[in-house]
Amino acid sequence: MTTSPPETAPAIGPDAAFRQHLEAGRFMLQHCADCGTWVFQPRILCPACGSARLEWQSASGRGRVHSRAVLKQRPEKGGDHAVVLVDLAEGVRMMSRLPDTAPEAIAIGLPVRARILTQESGPVVVFDPDPEPEA
Repeated sequence: MTTSPPETAPAIGPDAAFRQHLEAGRFMLQHCADCGTWVFQPRILCPACGSARLEWQSASGRGRVHSRAVLKQRPEKGGDHAVVLVDLAEGVRMMSRLPDTAPEAIAIGLPVRARILTQESGPVVVFDPDPEPEA
């Protein structure tokens, strides 16, 4: 009698795993179990030490605006909006936006906190000014 191996779920890539966490309402980042480096963009190997032992851990969601660029658009297309680079407390930088904040109110160094926004295309991480920044 022969037996077939147990069915296992197919492995998914790091980008798909990141999206799945967002869809479940969790903002997660990869963390290297060998060297302690936080990783963003999602990867299969740690960029610092080359380890494949990247684990998903909850992100604090706290950060500061590193830079911003204002994209000019006609009012009928939504008006001007800012694209920002945010330095997260974990030490990684990500591109995003502050959708409920006027571009002129976004200053370099502004403390921000992440939230997950569900759009037609799927969930994304956006930021809001943090009224209680860490010291």
